[in-house]
Amino acid sequence: AAAAVLGGCAAGAAAAPGLPAGPEVHRVLDYSHVLTASEVDALEGRAEALEQATGWKLRVLTRDGKETAPRDDALRRYWQADSKTIVVVEDMKNPNPLSFFYDDGAKEVLSYFFFSELQSRFGSVFFVRDHGLADAVQSSFGAIDTCLRRGGCATVPGLDDATRQLTYWPVVAGGLVAGFGLRASLLPYLSIPTFILFIALGILPITARTDDLRPVAENVFWFLVCAGALYLTPIVGPPPGQGKNTESAEDEE
Repeated sequence: AAAAVLGGCAAGAAAAPGLPAGPEVHRVLDYSHVLTASEVDALEGRAEALEQATGWKLRVLTRDGKETAPRDDALRRYWQADSKTIVVVEDMKNPNPLSFFYDDGAKEVLSYFFFSELQSRFGSVFFVRDHGLADAVQSSFGAIDTCLRRGGCATVPGLDDATRQLTYWPVVAGGLVAGFGLRASLLPYLSIPTFILFIALGILPITARTDDLRPVAENVFWFLVCAGALYLTPIVGPPPGQGKNTESAEDEE
């Protein structure tokens, strides 16, 4: 579907119903009027600066579901869309109002997971309810802008609250597994699940999105607390070596 929307490039901008008149090409078309005039101007300026710096064409289209927006083929000609064009689309009639149109060129620098996370983070019911549609559009635009200037991203920059909270449980579970492994002398056999829970699910999702070390330090702290707590808990048996020492003492008696 994305290739159908953005495939090909036509020279010039053909006149079509709903498109702005005049020779100037607008990079932001706000048909649902979710953006203020100043927000539209700011996005126009950022899109122009990005295009001059990197060659990427980042566009914004908002739809109100009333067939006021031009057809996709007319937009393709208007924006002269090519393999380096990405369109942020906001459609109010969809449960998740955000979608993204892009071609194979974008897939080389921005993964499918990136766009999926972008949609679920900024297009969710909770984000739109708390921040509004305008913020959803601008946040998506900003994330794509940042990543294109970096040369690509595998995940959306910035650690949101939902992702941060999702790292707590693997860290706690990893600490408990490690503590049990130490207490029962089974840590070599439990090293892989400990690594998956603590590193893969508790640390890497943070370091992939932010350079801030505070969340990493917090997760390391709770991992050590949980591991230490279970290691010192007698319910799982005596610590390694204690049972043998007790038996030796009884034999001597």
